[in-house]
Amino acid sequence: LDPCEFNATGCRALESGASCEILCLPPYVNVMFPAYAKCPEENIDALQQPVIEEIPECELQCPIPEVLPVGYVHADGGKSVKCAAGYAGDPKVRCERYRDCSFEVFVEGCKTLQPCSPVKLNEQQNCVLDASNCTGLSLFAGERCEIICELPYYSSATGYGFCPDSNTEAGTPAILVPPDCSADCDFYPEGYMRTASGWSCAEGYNGVAVVGRADCGDRLK
Repeated sequence: LDPCEFNATGCRALESGASCEILCLPPYVNVMFPAYAKCPEENIDALQQPVIEEIPECELQCPIPEVLPVGYVHADGGKSVKCAAGYAGDPKVRCERYRDCSFEVFVEGCKTLQPCSPVKLNEQQNCVLDASNCTGLSLFAGERCEIICELPYYSSATGYGFCPDSNTEAGTPAILVPPDCSADCDFYPEGYMRTASGWSCAEGYNGVAVVGRADCGDRLK
């Protein structure tokens, strides 16, 4: 038996036919039925070891420290831990056992919340979206900024950029949720078509397609 996991001190100097319970040593806990060892009936051998009838199923259950590191607080009435305000992650309580059977408790998994980098628009989005409320703004974890459509585009709802509530990596790009922007001039006029090289006359029409808008994402007049 592992002397760091099992406690069999009650099995010393057993008389013939006597039994003893094998226990789990902290931080191990017996999660099944009690386990016993027994000295054989009518034993006449003074060096006979007790016969183990069943080994207990010991599960490592690290005790929750009364004093927690910075970034952690007690939860469930002290039965578990969680990340403190301003921290996020997957908190765990871990034990490390040493050769002399001593053990050390470690609480880990929570990191400080960090801001995201500003919202970035690509060239096409710059033509359609107004992200002035987000420009150059480093959003902290859980924060968001409003994004609307640039005229003449419009949308029934606004969009936004946001930094995830649990962001712990500095410089993580803010997430863009753009509004669904449209404009009346986005519909193709009859007789025109768009190709890889730009606007042209559709089949059955003749002439030169003239593009008159000066903003990016040129549209026909």
